[in-house]
Amino acid sequence: MRVTDGHRAADPNCLMEFANCLPAPAAIERFIRRYGPPTFIQGADGGLKFAESFYSWGTMQECFRLSWDMMLGLAGHHEPYRSLGVAVPPWNRVEANGAFELGRDGLVYAAKNLYGAMLLMLLSLRENARHCKKPGCDVTPYFLADHKRQEYCSESCAAWGQKQAKLKWWAESGPDWQRTKRTGTAEKPTKGKKNVTHKAR
Repeated sequence: MRVTDGHRAADPNCLMEFANCLPAPAAIERFIRRYGPPTFIQGADGGLKFAESFYSWGTMQECFRLSWDMMLGLAGHHEPYRSLGVAVPPWNRVEANGAFELGRDGLVYAAKNLYGAMLLMLLSLRENARHCKKPGCDVTPYFLADHKRQEYCSESCAAWGQKQAKLKWWAESGPDWQRTKRTGTAEKPTKGKKNVTHKAR
C-alpha cells in the first residue's frame, strides 16, 4: 500500500527532515518548498505565511517527535511523562484522516494532508526508526537506520559511542586487566599432553 498526502507519494526522507528541521524560517521554507506544508498554511495569495504559522509548525514538529519516540517506547524522556515517572509502551497505531483509493498501482491511502501521511509512513517504517543514542545529538537525532544494529545517526555519533564503550570497559575491567598484566598470566598446560618422567638407567 502506498501513502500519499492527496497529491504525491510520501517520501521517507521527508520524515527525517521534518523531525530534524531547525526552528528557523529559512529552514522551514526550504522544507515546504521541497515537500509541501504539513498542513495547509499558505495564504490566499499562495505565499507562505511564516508569521502566522511559526508557532503551529513548532507544535506539529514536537507532536511528531513525540509520536516517533512513543513508537520506540521512549516517551518517558518527555514531559509530562518524565515528571510523573510514567512508562509508555511502544506506540503501534495511528489515526489519520483520509481515504483509500484503488488505482493502477494497487491500493493507495490518500491522507488529508502531509502531516497525516508522514505519521502513516512513520508507522510503516517503525522497524527502521531510531532516536540517536548520543544524548543531545545535534546531527540527525531522528533517523531511519540502514540496518537493524545501527544505533547512531552518523559516524561522529558512532565514534562517541565507541569512546563511551571503551571508557565503560576500562572503568569495569581496567583494574583487573592491569593487575593481570603486572603479575603475569600462569601458563596453562597444553591440552592432550601429559608430563612424562623418564627413569635413569
